[in-house]
Formats: sequence, C-alpha cells, structure tokens
Amino acid sequence: MTLDTALQALAVIIPVAALATVVTEIVTRDPRILWEIVTDVRAMARPDRHGPANSNRPGRSTDRRAA
Repeated sequence: MTLDTALQALAVIIPVAALATVVTEIVTRDPRILWEIVTDVRAMARPDRHGPANSNRPGRSTDRRAA
C-alpha cells in the first residue's frame, strides 16, 4: 500500500468511524430520537424542540451578544 492509498483510506475511514460513533451515541441514549431525526429533519432543526426547560442552560445560547 502506497502512502497515497493509505491517506485516501484514512480520508474515508475517519469520517465513517465518526459517523458511526455519533449514531451509536444516539442509539444508546435514546433510540426513539433516531427515528425522529430520520423522519422529521425540520422539527429537529427548530430551536424550540426541547422547550423552555433547557433554554436557560449556560453555554447553550447561540446569541453572539451574550458572549
């Protein structure tokens, strides 16, 4: 295996492994949310998905003025 082929393989293996890690994390924490993500991407993208209970958590704000 040449260096070029090894780098190409790493360029594919690393993102695939990262994606597998994310999917595994989702499945182990709450398997029901995986189906929600797959079926309704727009609802997952809305910021009010978790409701007001999580809105006051520090470090979760996307408002640049708060920084």
